[in-house]
Order: sequence, then C-alpha cells, then structure tokens
Amino acid sequence: MKILMILINITFCFLGNAIQPTPPQWTIQAFQNYGLEKLYKIQPYLKTAYIESDFNNDGNQDVAVLVVEKRTAKKGIIIFHQKKNEYFVLGAGKAFGNGGDNFDWLNIWYLIKEKYAFETTFNESGDMIGSKKILLKNPSLVIGAMEDGAMNAGGIVYWTGKKYRWVHQGE
Repeated sequence: MKILMILINITFCFLGNAIQPTPPQWTIQAFQNYGLEKLYKIQPYLKTAYIESDFNNDGNQDVAVLVVEKRTAKKGIIIFHQKKNEYFVLGAGKAFGNGGDNFDWLNIWYLIKEKYAFETTFNESGDMIGSKKILLKNPSLVIGAMEDGAMNAGGIVYWTGKKYRWVHQGE
C-alpha cells in the first residue's frame, strides 16, 4: 500500500508539472523585482506555460511567460531578458502589432529558429496583396489561433535589436 501511495504521488507530481510548469526561478524573481505582480498574474492559459530561448542573441537564455492583466483580465506575454535586466509586455492591456492589447484569441505559441519569415502585406483598403521576406536574426515566437488544424491568424514576434516587432502571418 505504501508503494502504491508513493507511485500515485509521483504520478501527480509529473502530471502537475506537465499542466502547470513554472518558469525558471530568475524569471519569477525578476517578475517580483519589477513589481509586475501588482499588475499581472503569471497564468499558463496554454499548454506550454513559458518558452525559453536566447531571443536577443546575447548568449543568455531569455524567457517568455503567459500573463493576465489583473485589472482587465486581458491576456498577453511578458518576455524577460536575463542579463539585460529588461522586460517587454505584449498584449495584456498593451497593444502589440496586429495582436492588439488582448491575446484572448491566442491558442497556440511556439519557438522557431528559422532565419527568414514572410510577412503578409496589405493595401490601404486592407486587401492582401502579397508578402515580403523578413530576416530573423534570433529565435522568435510564433503566436496564433488554430482552427480546423491550420493557423488562421497570428504573427511572429522577433527581436530587432532594440524592440520586439510583429510580423503578420495569414490573412
């Protein structure tokens, strides 16, 4: 019976971590040091709660976490640069690219390491007219809305060297 209880506890630990993983401790510390817990709650509203990579190409792992603005319940992402002592709020009450200020439409996000992406371009009337090639110097985030197995809206979030930029994907 004791062995069965140990196995059950181990199983729940693994399941709990799979469902609600926590970002690295330095990220939690930065979140608190910046006073962000007053405005936002780290909330894993997607399967992958955080993504870790060197987004700004400084040789250190950075972290993107899913958050919800406490006052409005608007969803978004905060990206922490580990060694630069800086963070960037995307959505969660702050407009970002075509994603707006609420990423409640977001149901998938993942890391890409491609060197190029194609940005959908539109004319003044809002009609799609083609695409242009964009150089991605660093790992980037794809954020989007999947419907019927295909991404129907979203973008790529990449570091320009000074700020994060939205590269529109889809129609």
